[in-house]
Amino acid sequence: MAYYLGTTPTGRLEVFRSRAKPTRTSTDGRYRSCRGPMSEGAAHYLKFREENSYPPLPPGLTAAELETLAAEDQDFYWQALWVVLTIPAEELARYQEDEALEYNPDFAPAE
Repeated sequence: MAYYLGTTPTGRLEVFRSRAKPTRTSTDGRYRSCRGPMSEGAAHYLKFREENSYPPLPPGLTAAELETLAAEDQDFYWQALWVVLTIPAEELARYQEDEALEYNPDFAPAE
């Protein structure tokens, strides 16, 4: 399933997934416009750029070029989000377990 970046009637940006190209009818009017299809990382990158007042991207970028820009952007806050979006599932599970132990010792295995 592809990812899209939708703009709600109030102007809020949302990343969402859809099997087919979304329309106002198919989304029950939830979005006044949408961009995509693209990868999850690319959709979040567009949202991040717009919410943080980055300069506009050049017109005509492909989804692959957008994904490359997302991977190469050196903004500290974007890189933190990018790591979360691209971390392998096994590594994420290990990280979450370590974090749970750090903040709640009750999760530690009984010795």
